[in-house]
Amino acid sequence: PDATAADTGFDAEAAGFFTPVQQLEAFEIGLKHKVNSQLSYEIAAYRNDWENQVFFVLSPSFVSLSQAGDSEYTGIEALVEYTPSDWLSLSGGVNYVDGTFEDFIATGSVGSAVLAPNLLSTTTAIDASGNEVRYNPAFTGTFSADVALDRILNTESFFRVDVNHTGAFFIDNFEFNEVDAATRINLRAGLQLNENFGVEIFGTNITDNLTPTTQGGTTFTDFSSQNTRRFFAQVPRGTEFGVRVIADF
Repeated sequence: PDATAADTGFDAEAAGFFTPVQQLEAFEIGLKHKVNSQLSYEIAAYRNDWENQVFFVLSPSFVSLSQAGDSEYTGIEALVEYTPSDWLSLSGGVNYVDGTFEDFIATGSVGSAVLAPNLLSTTTAIDASGNEVRYNPAFTGTFSADVALDRILNTESFFRVDVNHTGAFFIDNFEFNEVDAATRINLRAGLQLNENFGVEIFGTNITDNLTPTTQGGTTFTDFSSQNTRRFFAQVPRGTEFGVRVIADF
């Protein structure tokens, strides 16, 4: 519905400027195939054309803005599941996507750091056409292995490995601040002691990968120098080990 229609009681002129209506054209072609009882796979190629994609940024004067730009995403993803025996199950997937701006004028407090790193300008903007879209890693992938230990321990039990990979990506539309690629490995093992009790041990991020996961844009730590920019992020979680006891009554 038209938000400016009279019967909504909404006055667009009184509220201020609005970004244009977003439009998305999505195309995908793929194949799912079960080769036999042990092996199956999926593969798909896709392309998304996104007009007026909205990004929230801080202006050079630290005022919140909504900016729209045209972007294009072209990618391919694949998933494989393989069960070589009744006690081992393997699965993995990979995704590659090229996400770039077709048309976008980027602004924000980081703009002056790109154009004039020694000046604290509040009027700069950058033509970001051709840049990578922020928060968009080119490569992501997963792998998991699930091992049933029933035959070895003579009771219901399992061991599982999960590997998650996130490629490098930018946190702004200027290709200025980049988060490194990260691979994290999680382990779990469980044992059913009897009908009512079970125990599980686990380890998350066992390689202690401390690559941050960003939550927002950038800011200055020293307003006298734009070379001291930092980005916002949650505190990364290092290696954790633990034990769970499971009770079922």
